[in-house]
Amino acid sequence: MTILTDGEEAWARKMLGRAETAFSTAQLVLQSAIEKLKAEQEVSGTDLSKDLRAMNHALMMAMGFEGKTRDAAAEQARIQRQNDRGPE
Repeated sequence: MTILTDGEEAWARKMLGRAETAFSTAQLVLQSAIEKLKAEQEVSGTDLSKDLRAMNHALMMAMGFEGKTRDAAAEQARIQRQNDRGPE
């Protein structure tokens, strides 16, 4: 069983908050890129390719952050359940 000290738990909560913030930011960047592409009338092939690569990168980052956030939340819930049970 793993029991976190107050400092470790505070650190874990801080990291979870940062992951959630990073995921939200990545979603906003992706949405902005999509809106920009939709608004443009004429786009050169080079610019389109560059923008699509940037959108793909933002999407992959967002998906990665989402997974890390989900994993961190599950770990935090597991640790909380262990702490609630107390030492065995």
